[in-house]
Amino acid sequence: MEHFSVEDFVRQRLPEIIARSGGQLSCLFSTYNEVGRYDAGEVKHGKKNLRIHVKSGCSPCSTLTEIGLLNHFILSGQYDLVEKITEGKRGNASTAQRQVEHEGTTVVVELSTQKSMVVLYAGLHGFDVAIEYSQVIRKQLPQTTIVILACDCDLRRKFRLLEPLVQSGIVNDVVVTGRCGGRTAMEDILDSLIEQWPES
Repeated sequence: MEHFSVEDFVRQRLPEIIARSGGQLSCLFSTYNEVGRYDAGEVKHGKKNLRIHVKSGCSPCSTLTEIGLLNHFILSGQYDLVEKITEGKRGNASTAQRQVEHEGTTVVVELSTQKSMVVLYAGLHGFDVAIEYSQVIRKQLPQTTIVILACDCDLRRKFRLLEPLVQSGIVNDVVVTGRCGGRTAMEDILDSLIEQWPES
């Protein structure tokens, strides 16, 4: 299945999305974790005609969580929150993802009158809920660009479920990161969007 690394997405695909925006774009970054150093809410950045909203932080997991069967930690300047492969954490992630979706509904409605892009994190345990949410967004925003960011855990299953969504046009792009939790990958995409957005 065709997909991008985070680096290829920001280098190849993001400039195309910006060019097609016509100089005005509203974006929603949605995750049950965090988006790096960005707080939930509207992102202040100083660029004109670029509106970015973050819906995040509903995960009940602590800042440092064992990754279970994968048995390693993601380190990016500080310990990054990683997903624990247990039934309990799986349920927590799904619940948190549903809470983020609920909170993001008003933002999605606000995006409906503008060129828009939605970046959804689909982690190992919140994956099914995230792809369901992508279908809801597609119905509400038929013209939006929907990007699914997935960690590479259980990637074969994720690709199997994502492929029909990509082929049907529900999902526009799939980005895969080796950094579980999606925090730094979401931050990298958001940083690149602001950096690449024209000054005037």
